[in-house]
Amino acid sequence: MYRWLTILALSAWPFLAFASGNKGNFLDYGTMFAVWAASFASLAVALAVLQRVLQSGKLLTPLVNSTCVGFALFFTYGALNNFLIKNFMVNQARYALIVWAVLVVVVVGSTWRLSQRSESSMVLAAAGGAMALLAAWGAAPDIIESGVASGNQRPEISAPPPKSTVKRQPDVFFFLFDAYGRADMLKAGMGYDNTPFLDQLRQRGFSVLDKSFANFPITNLSLSSTLNMDFVVKPGSGGKRGYLAYQPILAGYNNTVRMFQRVGYSYIHAGSNSWGQSHCRGPGVYCVPAQTEGLSETLSGLLAATPLEITLRKLAPKFIRYKISELPYVTEKIHAIRDRVDGPVFVFAHILIPHETVYRKDCSFRGREGRLVAYIPEKKKVYYTQTLACLNKQIMLYLDWLLAKNPEALVILQSDHGFTLGTDYMFSRPFSEWTKEEVAWRYAILNSIRAPKQCRRHLYPTLSPVNTFRFVRGCLLGKESENLPDNSYFATYYRDKILLRDPAE
Repeated sequence: MYRWLTILALSAWPFLAFASGNKGNFLDYGTMFAVWAASFASLAVALAVLQRVLQSGKLLTPLVNSTCVGFALFFTYGALNNFLIKNFMVNQARYALIVWAVLVVVVVGSTWRLSQRSESSMVLAAAGGAMALLAAWGAAPDIIESGVASGNQRPEISAPPPKSTVKRQPDVFFFLFDAYGRADMLKAGMGYDNTPFLDQLRQRGFSVLDKSFANFPITNLSLSSTLNMDFVVKPGSGGKRGYLAYQPILAGYNNTVRMFQRVGYSYIHAGSNSWGQSHCRGPGVYCVPAQTEGLSETLSGLLAATPLEITLRKLAPKFIRYKISELPYVTEKIHAIRDRVDGPVFVFAHILIPHETVYRKDCSFRGREGRLVAYIPEKKKVYYTQTLACLNKQIMLYLDWLLAKNPEALVILQSDHGFTLGTDYMFSRPFSEWTKEEVAWRYAILNSIRAPKQCRRHLYPTLSPVNTFRFVRGCLLGKESENLPDNSYFATYYRDKILLRDPAE
């Protein structure tokens, strides 16, 4: 009997723990139950076969116990990876895989040895049962409320809800639109007039910072500096620690998130999905579920809890493909989560559009021909401008929906860097060969902030991303923001071309 209880408890625990750790993310519990049922049935059949083949319990008990423990540990890879990122800033899969494999070998080996004792089955069944019950207790509220509407309907603009008499901090929404250029550069480089869109933003209380430059020309350094409220590297050869070193910052382990969490904000994270460095990670975070081609959100999340996801990405990249995070999907998921969270929220959403030039003139999906490009040749400028026009329409529709639901919200619409035009990749050339136009196109960014009236006097046209959340911090505290110099630095994606310098020099 204890063997069957062990199989039941340790096969159920990973799924209950997954549900408990993903509160508010609208899991498909039917899918999760089906996967668990298949797992339980497989383990049960294996046990029945073993009982028939092995007449003696001498080997049967260690085999059952070790297999069940190994199955449960299979789903701990994701949590271990998050632990290494958070506490040791280690974000390379091979290290997590090595640590996880050692842990599995040690624990499964110890289970085998301890299973020689007669009381081992009873002890393991009790321990597994306790683990499953605790996980079930944590997951129960979300499972019970799983019938609540998921928020996947087209938004309807409605009147703002009545103001509460209880004063609370405003929600803060940070939308990062990758490679969205500044209006004057769009006009000069693309022949695209973005003035009507910016005027619509101004009508909704946004301050358009029309002289803003990125601090760095590449996403990992630019966005890391924004979220850390400080320059993550300094000028000089050898200042860059490596391309992967900034992933934990982009994944949510940064000064901005810590600042908001210290004052009682919940954190909602929407990564770009197709660009893995800003994937959502870690406990205590509400993640907008990643969309994949061929896998449901729940299956994708379960896969990420195991070493299978990273293995498949490396060995069979066509098996699991992430979709681009489009603004409608992201905004609706954010509000579906937000409606179930008490207190104020800080939202970070990395939208890879318009860097991904995915929309046609009629806003239909262009397909893979418009996926992430290093530079935009003359004949493909229309891909970018058509995508931008469609994105602007989405922003206005969903912005009105957002503001109707959150009339006091502080909203940031910003980019990490501008666009790249030409017939070659600028980063393959020395910085001394970049033209003034190329520098301006790459650095000049969209930067627009909707803040309370009393804070707007602290905004200025050249405010750069590194000071974005220094401004927000000062605004929420009612203080002058302690800004850093709005410097811009040259940097490269290539590790063997480390050169950071102030372009004003």
